[in-house]
Amino acid sequence: MSQIPSIPSFAPVPEGLDPQTWQNYQKHERQALTHDPHRPSYHLSAPSGWLNDPNGIIYWQGNYHLFYQYNPHAARWGAPYWGHIMSSDLVHWQELPTALTPSQEPVDLDGCWSGCAINDKGVATFLYRG
Repeated sequence: MSQIPSIPSFAPVPEGLDPQTWQNYQKHERQALTHDPHRPSYHLSAPSGWLNDPNGIIYWQGNYHLFYQYNPHAARWGAPYWGHIMSSDLVHWQELPTALTPSQEPVDLDGCWSGCAINDKGVATFLYRG
């Protein structure tokens, strides 16, 4: 996980912030974290912000998918999103777009909390508490 790919920002743009400004900030944060000597190089770490616990771990279509709660907007607690990484060997991981984003609907207004992923007769199904 020490190699963060140079990809566009996957974290949603905070309300009221210019998308280009947010993308530039995310790029700067990722570059800074990539070279941080204290950043874990084997264990999961979020591309930026605060990381909580893993959720929704599933083996799907030949790859392991791990979802995790995180706040992409700051390195502190906040309404959690679900980040998403994938691996074919559990050693080398690829960062994927944010899987779950809190909405303004009452169901997950306070964040996307603990949950799971299951293979429901060939359909990847996610259950989580909002």
